[in-house]
Amino acid sequence: MSAQIHAKTRLAFAALLALPGLVKGQAPGARVPAELSTQVDAQELQLTGRAQLELAFTPRAKIAKPLLVRLELRSGSRRIWRQDHAPATPTTHWEPDRVVRYKIPLTLPQDSAAPDSAQQDSAAKQNLELWICFYDPRSKQQRPLSQPRSPRSGAFVKIGSWKPKGTSGSLSAEAVREQIKKAESWAKEGRQQAAWNLLTRTHRKLEDYELKAELRDGLLRVGRFAPRPIGPVESMIVEGRILEEKRRYVRHIAGRMLGQDKLHGALYLLKMIGGALEEGLGRAYIGDLNQVRRAQTRIEDVERRIKRRISPEQQAVVDAEIEKKGLTPRLLHSAKKYMQGGEYSIARRMLQALSRSPDTKLGSKSLALFHLAEKKLLAAMPTEEKREADAAWDHPAWARTKAIPSHEFIVIGPETLITSIPDMSKLRFDLAYLYLTDLFGRVPNPEGDRVTVYFKELWDFGGGVGGGKRIDIGKADPDSRKTKLDNGLLYHELVHCIDDTRPVLGGFREGLAEFGAAFVFEALGQRTPARWTYVHNLRAFQEDYLKRDLEYWRIPNYGPSAGFFLWFIENYGKKGQRRQWQLYRRFFRAYRSDAVRDGRSPSVVRALAYRLGEQFGPKVFDDLRRFRFPLRDSDRQALQAEQKEAVGEYLPEAEDFAPFPGSPVPRDVRAFELAEDRAPLGDWAARLGIITQWRAIGPFKDGHSDPGARVWPPEYEVDFSKTYDVPRNTALWKPPGPRPPIRLGPSGWLSFDWNYMENSAIYALTHLNPGQGTDARLWLRADDEVTIFVNDKLIGQYRGQQSPLLGPWRPGRGVMIADAIVFDTRLAPGRNKVLLKIRNRYGKAGVVLAVSDTAGNPIPGLVADNAAPARISHHLPDTLSGKWKRRLNLSFEKRGSARVFVVKQGGFRVRQQQLFGTTKNGAVPWRKYTVRPGFQRDAPSNFAWLHDRYTKELGDFRLTLGLLAKTRPKLALCFQGQGHQDPLSGWTLILHPDGKGLRARLERYGRLLYQSARVEWKQQEKGTPLRIELRESRCSVWLGKLQLFDQVPIREIAGKSAIGLATWNEATQLKWMRLETRG
Repeated sequence: MSAQIHAKTRLAFAALLALPGLVKGQAPGARVPAELSTQVDAQELQLTGRAQLELAFTPRAKIAKPLLVRLELRSGSRRIWRQDHAPATPTTHWEPDRVVRYKIPLTLPQDSAAPDSAQQDSAAKQNLELWICFYDPRSKQQRPLSQPRSPRSGAFVKIGSWKPKGTSGSLSAEAVREQIKKAESWAKEGRQQAAWNLLTRTHRKLEDYELKAELRDGLLRVGRFAPRPIGPVESMIVEGRILEEKRRYVRHIAGRMLGQDKLHGALYLLKMIGGALEEGLGRAYIGDLNQVRRAQTRIEDVERRIKRRISPEQQAVVDAEIEKKGLTPRLLHSAKKYMQGGEYSIARRMLQALSRSPDTKLGSKSLALFHLAEKKLLAAMPTEEKREADAAWDHPAWARTKAIPSHEFIVIGPETLITSIPDMSKLRFDLAYLYLTDLFGRVPNPEGDRVTVYFKELWDFGGGVGGGKRIDIGKADPDSRKTKLDNGLLYHELVHCIDDTRPVLGGFREGLAEFGAAFVFEALGQRTPARWTYVHNLRAFQEDYLKRDLEYWRIPNYGPSAGFFLWFIENYGKKGQRRQWQLYRRFFRAYRSDAVRDGRSPSVVRALAYRLGEQFGPKVFDDLRRFRFPLRDSDRQALQAEQKEAVGEYLPEAEDFAPFPGSPVPRDVRAFELAEDRAPLGDWAARLGIITQWRAIGPFKDGHSDPGARVWPPEYEVDFSKTYDVPRNTALWKPPGPRPPIRLGPSGWLSFDWNYMENSAIYALTHLNPGQGTDARLWLRADDEVTIFVNDKLIGQYRGQQSPLLGPWRPGRGVMIADAIVFDTRLAPGRNKVLLKIRNRYGKAGVVLAVSDTAGNPIPGLVADNAAPARISHHLPDTLSGKWKRRLNLSFEKRGSARVFVVKQGGFRVRQQQLFGTTKNGAVPWRKYTVRPGFQRDAPSNFAWLHDRYTKELGDFRLTLGLLAKTRPKLALCFQGQGHQDPLSGWTLILHPDGKGLRARLERYGRLLYQSARVEWKQQEKGTPLRIELRESRCSVWLGKLQLFDQVPIREIAGKSAIGLATWNEATQLKWMRLETRG
């Protein structure tokens, strides 16, 4: 299989497989003789990039162990792909001297997916080589062939090599049409697969999307043939996917049975899972010994629960028998009687006591019977539990689950559903694979096995999940007919398999999937969904990001992020009405190979801006600034300088970037030098503005609340003399010391290490004195989340994106420096209180803070201290001027009083002097961009805004509602909202049942900021007052006489004053309402 061999040349050689211990009856280390011959159509492989590789094994003796065949494709020292597969006939079934012959697809790398021309040129100079060996999944060892091989090759033997033929370059329109004619000629000759491969390879050579459209039409003509059958590699994958889903579902049922104390049924199912894993491992199909071990551990846990389980009544019988008969043969006789009667738990406890008898003979006999009782106890499954367990294991879904191939996919699911998928729909989805892999410059399956799409009828999720080489779709209807693959959901999930663009902001990942779906709709001529997708995503970008006071790193998933990427091609990437998709095709390749690769939130936009500007022009930079990304005018030149330095051999000089205050280079270079020199903490403070003066307190938690959202005492008061009782700890203010729990590292990392600090909140306090008032930048990194308050005002909250990409100049990840996020603030003259709240999820926690001027340099004369604050309480003074004036005072006595609301969804009406929502369909837009398995949206049914004549230029306000509820109220109040369809379009107070009481949440654009403690609901006859008060950027909430939030600081949304009400059903009603403003 080299460049010199002719088409259909057979490569044959004898291979003695050196597999120790594999031949029955022979000692370990003995060799197993076998012959291997291969055959491939080399001409087709070179021309189309794909062909069928035939492997023919002739064993010379029985093989005792199940083995996989391992193939690797290499280019020089670089491994392009590795593929393991089990032959259709397991190796343990191979008969001596009987040939085992089968075919697998062989695919050349698509170098149109190479990041840049330099990498393509480098790859073109290296021969592609195919290597083979066996692999033992139990021992995880590669087993070599025994014919002569290079000592450097390890277990592998090379079975062919050739000079790759690239796909890069351009073709004229005439050349493209000639290729189409050639493919159609091949198709008429019966070589449809080769014709398909030829046109797909030609498609990847092109940037011209008009010519690609001609190839698309040619593929639609030649592609109407039966795809290649599912081969041994794909059969193994399909079987593994189905077993994995069965295991998931059966585990779910077993977990439910455990929760219902149906331990025998759960044990039965867990053993069935373990047996299936053992069987798969034994055939080398699903090879993971760790899964088998984990299954066995679960089985043993449930067995212990069954053995130890005994009811109080049964224990009373045991105690009475022991007290009456003692540890004597009479008790042994009773134990045998209980065993005969099926009371194994009682018998086991008696025998357990007897086994410790001083009478050795009696003890030995009792111990033997004890083990027999345990065995019988485990086997004594109630009939109802057996029936329920069997129903899960033998669910009809497994019998009707089948798999069918298309050209680029294996579709798994209920037979009726998958066999009725229209052929044209499958063909379009195949073309979507071609277009998307070409756009993003990456294939998810370079080994040649097709991507699997699994329609799961037992997965309770109304969407899909994609990634790697697999797509899962939930809630599949087994009786569905004419299900289509060429739709937005499947396109979206396919992008998740293909796209590896990074670094990106959190919302961009789903946004790129929506962007890819919009592209495919247009590329395949699906005009109606294409038009809707563009309009929807661009509108979402405008309404749900640009018109909201959201930080750039919080750009939402899906529509808003997709609209961000569509914006540039819509505004700067058109010729007439035709979008120039080659601009994004170039962008994705260039961005993947970009040398900066900095995933820190403030820096992600820098390479993004540079590469987008390359393709779409200089207006991109202005747009990104308008989109609130952290870019300055000087960054136009800084981005070019960073690109140049990123590929340089030496660390840049920080002073060279002094004219560029927005660049991360100066601080990164200083940090690198400080880390390399192992500089003392004082040098970090002097050169980077690291804060070293701290007191900390924690960990706070209660086991019922989100500790990052609960308002703990340090947010109300800072009193160094107080201590607070917290679970398994006592919280008190302490400075860092030489030992845990609070330490200060050399780079300023303030680490926390209490016992029992998982899922808790920790506070750190410092004071900053710049002398005179100044604008400042606060640089932070935290493990895990951090909220920052300055002078008791909420500045911001950040949860790190945990990107491993930190740019080319920063010291390694082991050096914790303040560079994950930046907040701008104003420091007043004199001391400024800075309080950090760290939300720890698990393990240790920590934070580091640096303070600089707006250019990133330490503030001259800044003094930090950890002394007590001037005021203990955070409360606003009571002397603030202004009295409350009524804007609206309404009792719902008349039916027309509901007209004070402008209804957006559902309806409201007045009956018996009470206002209530009229629907309960959950149709209000709610958490629109949160989609994940297991997530319950729980949307309201009725939503309305208070008429704007009452809320125009509202400012500080106090709103009081008289609540009536048959059980416990559930409602949402939005304030400083947009006035559209979404009750989460501003600040939202959500009052909801929790346990046996009520709890309140305060959210900003659907993100939880504050959560109250659980309180008891008490209905008052004239309506229990719910009062929300906004004063001086502080929010307070009362329910009756209970205060839920006490002057919690919020970041107000400038220019927004709408107030909205949402309810879930008619059970929550309003008796009256009053709105007041402060004048």
